[in-house]
Amino acid sequence: MIVGSFPEMPCGVGDYTYRLVEALLRVDEGVKVDVVTSADSRVKVSSHARLVVHQVSNWGVRGLFSLMRMAARSGADVVHIQYPTKGYGTGLAPNLLPLFWYFYRPRMSVVVTLHEFTIAHPLRKLSTVFLILAPRRLVVCDLREEKALRHFRWPRGRPELIPLGANIPVWFKCHPQVREGDHLTLCHFGFLNKSKEGFLCVEALCRLWREGLPSKLVFVGGIKPEEEARLRALAAEKRVADLVSFTGFCPTDEVSRHLAQADIALFPFRDGISLRRGSFVAAMQHGLAVVTTRARDYLPPGLQDGENVLLAPVGDWEAFLQAVRRIASDSELRLRLGTNAKRWGAAFTWEAIARRHIALYRELVGVRVKGDGPK
Repeated sequence: MIVGSFPEMPCGVGDYTYRLVEALLRVDEGVKVDVVTSADSRVKVSSHARLVVHQVSNWGVRGLFSLMRMAARSGADVVHIQYPTKGYGTGLAPNLLPLFWYFYRPRMSVVVTLHEFTIAHPLRKLSTVFLILAPRRLVVCDLREEKALRHFRWPRGRPELIPLGANIPVWFKCHPQVREGDHLTLCHFGFLNKSKEGFLCVEALCRLWREGLPSKLVFVGGIKPEEEARLRALAAEKRVADLVSFTGFCPTDEVSRHLAQADIALFPFRDGISLRRGSFVAAMQHGLAVVTTRARDYLPPGLQDGENVLLAPVGDWEAFLQAVRRIASDSELRLRLGTNAKRWGAAFTWEAIARRHIALYRELVGVRVKGDGPK
C-alpha cells in the first residue's frame, strides 16, 4: 500500500488508507500489508504481526526506483497506490510508478485508487494520465468519478466502484433530545478550504440569531490559516465572533465527541455532495441532521431530500440558508433526519469495503476467496 500520508498526518486519504488497512487485517487472516508512506508522517499504528510500515523521504522522480525496489523486496502480490495525498507534495513518483512497473514487473498487479478527478485542476488531471491508463485495476469511490473515467480505461476495463467509509468511528452517540431554551450547535467537519464555502456556515449562524434561534458554530477539523483568518474576520464583522470556534486537527475520538454534541451539520460543497466525502458519511453515521448541496445531475444512491438529508442546489446559497432555518426551527424534522441518516450510513462499513478489496486482489493474483471453490 503506497500512500503519502498516514496518521498522525492530517490528510483524509491517509486516514482512509489507515482504516482500510485495519479492516483488511481484521477480516482476512491471510492478508499481510506493507505500507510505504512519508518519513515525516509520525506514524502511530498499533503493533500487528501482519503490518509493516516503511517510510521514504523522496516522492520525486529521483525516488522512483528506490520506491520500486522497496515494493519488490516486500514480496507483494499487489501494489496498491492511493492518490492524491498531502504527503506526496509535488512529487511525481506515484504518478509514474504504474507505467514503470508495467515494464519492470509486468506480472505484478498494480491497483490505483483515484480519490479526486472531476474536481481536480486541469494540470492535476493531466498528471494522472498514467495512474488512469497503466494499472491493472482503477478504483474510484463515487459513481460520478466512475462515469467520468470509464471511457479512458479502454481496453483495460472500466473503473471499479468501491465506496469509502467514514474516517471517524462513532465513539460517542448523538443526543436525541430536543433542546429547549439552549443554543443549537451547528458544525462543519472536514479540512476546510474555499471549495467548501465556509462563509455560508457563518452566514447561517447570523440568520438564525436574527430570527430568534440562538445558535453557535463549531468548525471541526483542519483548516488553511488564510481561510481561518477570513472566517474569523467575517464572524467579527457580523458580530458573532464569540459564537464561532475552531478545533483544528484533532484525534478521532475528539472529532466523534464534537459531532455527537452537535445538532446540525452543514456541508455547503461547491461541487455538490458525493460519496467521496468521508466527512459527510461520518456525520450521517453519527445520526446528525445534515444540510448539504447537490449537483443538478447527480445524487448518491439512497439519499432522499427531507427524509435523511436536506438538500439545496449547488450555487443557490439562499436555498441553503432557508434549509438551515427550516431544520433549526423544526425539532421533529431534526430527529427524523438524524434517525434516517444513521440508517443510511450503516451501509458504509469498513468490513464490507475491505471484503470488496480482498475480492479484487484475489481476482488479480488468481486466487479464489475461501469457499468459492477451485480456480
